[in-house]
Amino acid sequence: MLKVNCKKIIKYKKGFSLIEVMVVIVILSLGMMSVASLIQQSLRVKNISRSHLAAQELAQEGLELIRRVRDNNFIQAGFQGDTPSWDYNITPGTYKMAFDMDTPQTIATLDDGKLYKIDSGEYAGFYAYPSGERETSETSFYRMIEIEYLNADPNKLKVTSTVKWVGAGDEFIYELETVLYDWY
Repeated sequence: MLKVNCKKIIKYKKGFSLIEVMVVIVILSLGMMSVASLIQQSLRVKNISRSHLAAQELAQEGLELIRRVRDNNFIQAGFQGDTPSWDYNITPGTYKMAFDMDTPQTIATLDDGKLYKIDSGEYAGFYAYPSGERETSETSFYRMIEIEYLNADPNKLKVTSTVKWVGAGDEFIYELETVLYDWY
């Protein structure tokens, strides 16, 4: 007699179990959170770098503005026959000055030197102090220019340009200094 062995053949379907799917979702979520964190950190560093560069330029501009006053004193003495002192309008003290000012203005603290960005017109994008003549927008930059005699020598002025700004929840300060001489 012929015996037939009837066994139920069970075919397993190939696929993923619920646990495997959950593990993959957790791993992908962690990876995506890492990428998002990296992007956020990159944007933060980019903004800090941009502000640092602007502060560097504003500090350099502060030194150049005082140098311009000194040079104008030399020019006036040479062409007009007048003999103003080489340090006329740049005596020791703390000041604010912008590109559109002929002489520095006395200020008490760095917080008195808040800079604004010009929004439109010929000088759009420049930093200045507010005046009723043009539209400006507020920035986070403050600049103070400190002038003092170097080693009590009246022929040498130490000029320090300090720029402060707040970015990414931190306060930053950038300083540049130079020495101006009476070389006339």
